[in-house]
Amino acid sequence: MDVIISGLFFFLPECHLMILLDLVQSKQSYQRITNSDIYKSSLQFAIERPTETVMLLSLTGVRSIIANQWYTTLQENAERLEILFENLLHIGRTTGQTIHTLQKRKIHREKDSAQMDEDSHSSPTDKTEQNFHTSSTAIHPSFFNCVLYGLPNIIIL
Repeated sequence: MDVIISGLFFFLPECHLMILLDLVQSKQSYQRITNSDIYKSSLQFAIERPTETVMLLSLTGVRSIIANQWYTTLQENAERLEILFENLLHIGRTTGQTIHTLQKRKIHREKDSAQMDEDSHSSPTDKTEQNFHTSSTAIHPSFFNCVLYGLPNIIIL
Protein backbone atom coordinates (compact mmCIF):
# COMPACT_ATOMS: atom_id res chain seq x y z
CA MET A 1 0.00 0.00 0.00
CA ASP A 2 2.86 2.42 0.81
CA VAL A 3 4.34 1.83 -2.65
CA ILE A 4 1.06 2.80 -4.32
CA ILE A 5 0.74 5.95 -2.22
CA SER A 6 4.38 6.90 -2.84
CA GLY A 7 3.93 6.34 -6.56
CA LEU A 8 0.77 8.45 -6.55
CA PHE A 9 2.54 11.42 -4.98
CA PHE A 10 5.34 11.09 -7.51
CA PHE A 11 2.96 11.92 -10.37
CA LEU A 12 0.95 14.66 -8.64
CA PRO A 13 3.22 17.56 -9.72
CA GLU A 14 2.23 16.78 -13.30
CA CYS A 15 -1.47 16.67 -12.43
CA HIS A 16 -3.31 19.68 -13.83
CA LEU A 17 -6.81 18.89 -12.59
CA MET A 18 -8.19 16.69 -9.83
CA ILE A 19 -11.92 16.21 -9.30
CA LEU A 20 -12.91 15.03 -5.82
CA LEU A 21 -16.59 14.27 -5.65
CA ASP A 22 -16.55 12.45 -2.37
CA LEU A 23 -18.52 13.38 0.75
CA VAL A 24 -21.48 11.28 -0.38
CA GLN A 25 -23.76 10.44 2.49
CA SER A 26 -26.66 8.03 2.84
CA LYS A 27 -28.19 6.41 5.91
CA GLN A 28 -25.98 3.35 5.54
CA SER A 29 -22.79 5.31 4.92
CA TYR A 30 -23.53 7.63 7.85
CA GLN A 31 -23.68 4.65 10.21
CA ARG A 32 -20.51 3.14 8.71
CA ILE A 33 -18.61 6.43 8.96
CA THR A 34 -19.79 6.99 12.53
CA ASN A 35 -18.58 3.54 13.55
CA SER A 36 -15.17 4.01 11.92
CA ASP A 37 -14.73 7.55 13.29
CA ILE A 38 -14.56 6.22 16.84
CA TYR A 39 -11.02 4.96 16.22
CA LYS A 40 -9.65 8.05 14.44
CA SER A 41 -7.37 10.63 15.97
CA SER A 42 -7.93 14.37 15.67
CA LEU A 43 -5.10 14.51 13.10
CA GLN A 44 -6.87 11.95 10.92
CA PHE A 45 -10.09 13.98 11.15
CA ALA A 46 -8.24 17.13 10.13
CA ILE A 47 -6.74 15.53 7.03
CA GLU A 48 -10.17 14.28 5.89
CA ARG A 49 -11.73 17.75 5.81
CA PRO A 50 -12.12 19.18 2.28
CA THR A 51 -10.04 22.33 2.77
CA GLU A 52 -7.12 20.48 4.33
CA THR A 53 -7.23 17.84 1.59
CA VAL A 54 -7.12 20.55 -1.05
CA MET A 55 -4.21 22.31 0.66
CA LEU A 56 -2.20 19.08 0.76
CA LEU A 57 -2.93 18.34 -2.90
CA SER A 58 -1.98 21.89 -3.84
CA LEU A 59 1.30 21.61 -1.93
CA THR A 60 2.14 18.42 -3.82
CA GLY A 61 1.70 20.21 -7.15
CA VAL A 62 -1.90 19.74 -8.30
CA ARG A 63 -2.78 22.94 -10.15
CA SER A 64 -6.58 22.89 -10.00
CA ILE A 65 -8.95 20.96 -7.74
CA ILE A 66 -12.72 20.68 -8.01
CA ALA A 67 -14.20 19.39 -4.76
CA ASN A 68 -17.35 19.25 -2.66
CA GLN A 69 -17.45 21.38 0.47
CA TRP A 70 -20.31 19.53 2.19
CA TYR A 71 -21.93 16.13 2.23
CA THR A 72 -24.23 15.44 -0.67
CA THR A 73 -26.28 12.63 -2.20
CA LEU A 74 -25.04 10.15 -4.76
CA GLN A 75 -27.57 11.43 -7.29
CA GLU A 76 -26.37 15.05 -6.94
CA ASN A 77 -22.77 13.94 -7.37
CA ALA A 78 -23.66 11.95 -10.48
CA GLU A 79 -25.40 15.00 -11.96
CA ARG A 80 -22.39 17.19 -11.09
CA LEU A 81 -19.98 14.74 -12.69
CA GLU A 82 -22.06 14.57 -15.86
CA ILE A 83 -22.16 18.38 -16.14
CA LEU A 84 -18.44 18.65 -15.37
CA PHE A 85 -17.46 16.13 -18.03
CA GLU A 86 -19.85 17.57 -20.60
CA ASN A 87 -18.46 21.09 -20.15
CA LEU A 88 -14.78 20.18 -19.70
CA LEU A 89 -14.46 17.45 -22.33
CA HIS A 90 -17.24 17.90 -24.86
CA ILE A 91 -17.76 21.68 -24.97
CA GLY A 92 -14.18 22.63 -24.03
CA ARG A 93 -14.83 25.20 -21.32
CA THR A 94 -12.24 26.22 -18.76
CA THR A 95 -12.49 24.94 -15.20
CA GLY A 96 -13.77 28.29 -13.96
CA GLN A 97 -16.43 28.52 -16.68
CA THR A 98 -17.48 24.94 -15.93
CA ILE A 99 -18.04 25.59 -12.22
CA HIS A 100 -19.95 28.78 -13.07
CA THR A 101 -22.13 26.82 -15.53
CA LEU A 102 -22.72 24.13 -12.90
CA GLN A 103 -23.94 26.71 -10.38
CA LYS A 104 -26.10 28.58 -12.90
CA ARG A 105 -27.69 25.39 -14.24
CA LYS A 106 -28.63 24.20 -10.76
CA ILE A 107 -30.11 27.59 -9.82
CA HIS A 108 -32.15 27.82 -13.04
CA ARG A 109 -33.39 24.24 -12.72
CA GLU A 110 -34.52 24.89 -9.12
CA LYS A 111 -36.29 28.12 -10.09
CA ASP A 112 -38.01 26.41 -13.03
CA SER A 113 -39.28 23.55 -10.87
CA ALA A 114 -40.49 25.99 -8.19
CA GLN A 115 -42.28 28.02 -10.87
CA MET A 116 -43.96 24.88 -12.27
CA ASP A 117 -45.15 23.90 -8.76
CA GLU A 118 -46.56 27.36 -8.15
CA ASP A 119 -48.27 27.47 -11.55
CA SER A 120 -50.05 24.17 -10.91
CA HIS A 121 -51.43 25.31 -7.54
CA SER A 122 -52.50 28.88 -8.26
CA SER A 123 -55.09 30.96 -10.02
CA PRO A 124 -54.21 33.56 -12.67
CA THR A 125 -54.86 36.46 -10.27
CA ASP A 126 -52.17 35.23 -7.87
CA LYS A 127 -49.44 35.19 -10.55
CA THR A 128 -48.18 38.71 -9.83
CA GLU A 129 -47.62 38.02 -6.14
CA GLN A 130 -45.98 34.67 -6.87
CA ASN A 131 -43.61 36.11 -9.46
CA PHE A 132 -42.42 38.65 -6.91
CA HIS A 133 -42.06 35.93 -4.26
CA THR A 134 -40.19 33.56 -6.62
CA SER A 135 -37.71 36.18 -7.74
CA SER A 136 -36.90 37.19 -4.18
CA THR A 137 -36.36 33.71 -2.71
CA ALA A 138 -32.89 32.97 -1.37
CA ILE A 139 -30.52 30.73 -3.25
CA HIS A 140 -29.89 27.44 -1.46
CA PRO A 141 -26.26 26.97 -0.31
CA SER A 142 -26.04 23.51 -1.90
CA PHE A 143 -25.88 25.22 -5.29
CA PHE A 144 -22.36 26.27 -4.34
CA ASN A 145 -21.24 22.94 -2.89
CA CYS A 146 -18.85 22.21 -5.75
CA VAL A 147 -15.88 24.58 -5.53
CA LEU A 148 -12.84 25.20 -7.69
CA TYR A 149 -9.53 25.67 -5.90
CA GLY A 150 -6.54 26.81 -7.92
CA LEU A 151 -6.32 27.88 -11.53
CA PRO A 152 -9.65 28.75 -13.20
CA ASN A 153 -8.21 28.77 -16.72
CA ILE A 154 -7.31 25.12 -17.31
CA ILE A 155 -8.69 23.59 -20.50
CA ILE A 156 -8.64 19.83 -21.05
CA LEU A 157 -7.65 18.89 -24.58
